[in-house]
Amino acid sequence: MVSTARKPGYRIADESMLDDVSRDLINQIEQADAPSYTELSPAELRAGHEAFFGPLSLKENDLVSVDMMEIARPDKSTMRIWIYRPKEVSDDTILPVLVYCHGGGMMVGSLELYDTILQRLCVKSGVAIASVDYRLAPEFTFPAAHEDCYLAVRWIAENAATLNLNADRIAVGGDSGGGVLAASTSRHLPECYHLSGSSY
Repeated sequence: MVSTARKPGYRIADESMLDDVSRDLINQIEQADAPSYTELSPAELRAGHEAFFGPLSLKENDLVSVDMMEIARPDKSTMRIWIYRPKEVSDDTILPVLVYCHGGGMMVGSLELYDTILQRLCVKSGVAIASVDYRLAPEFTFPAAHEDCYLAVRWIAENAATLNLNADRIAVGGDSGGGVLAASTSRHLPECYHLSGSSY
């Protein structure tokens, strides 16, 4: 039987609703011969995050068309944006777009890790998705990630016609830390950037 002894302050959430498989997985992770995340450098933490979650990604990775683009920040550095479109939709079809900010506490996560998830979301929703490779902490402190997501939405809106996207139907979303970025971006766009008739 796997021991469920807990480290002080660790696993304080109510686990009564977990099934046996989920609880066993958590126990295995807890007892794995691995350093605490607090002992890792940011680069090591990101590599471990990708190595753990990468194999859990959905297997289908050719469901949509993907344009891998780069946009310029005000300081002339560049940021990657991957734009997904359903394959069954012609390239000249004007689509609504979801600008997506990946999760990871604004410290880990990547376009690559979220690729198959967003491909599936694109297929199921029928809308275009723009995945944002925002800058991560701690190398880039607040408000770098917020500025990147804000910039991505502005860039999408300004270039919507060229990209065959509908500037009047732009949504911003994300999960976990990316959800915070999406909320922040949505909150500030109407007052800072006036797009007549647009909704976020």
